[in-house]
Amino acid sequence: MEVSKHLLDRMTHYTTHVAAVDAEHLSILSLADRMRRLKGNDLLNAVNQIVLLWKANSATEEQLMADVQYPYSANHISDHLRLTLFFKSLPNNYGGELLHRESDILQRMFEHIDHYDMPMGQYIADKNSFKKGLRVAIPL
Repeated sequence: MEVSKHLLDRMTHYTTHVAAVDAEHLSILSLADRMRRLKGNDLLNAVNQIVLLWKANSATEEQLMADVQYPYSANHISDHLRLTLFFKSLPNNYGGELLHRESDILQRMFEHIDHYDMPMGQYIADKNSFKKGLRVAIPL
């Protein structure tokens, strides 16, 4: 997987600290980043690959949320559905010309990571720390 320095620099901020999720994000984002250099069937194949990668990422996150009983999973899953519709629309919207749609993909992914995935990752980290006894519960 080819990853640009610019993308890696951005990803240092947009990490969930859940290795599997971060790896899936990097796959999607690096493919979207490379799309500006693709044309024709290569571009269409990349768009279809992003749809598949997104579905896999959504399934991973939804399983994690179920496993930890994440209290905000309904909103998170709702955003997965919204982005799924966006990603599925890409093959129809691209046509013959690339109008910098890869930046739309990057922007929407970073927004999703920032608003939904990073808080989920923090919740998982906090819950795991609490289970391991690394945090002390303070009674109210």
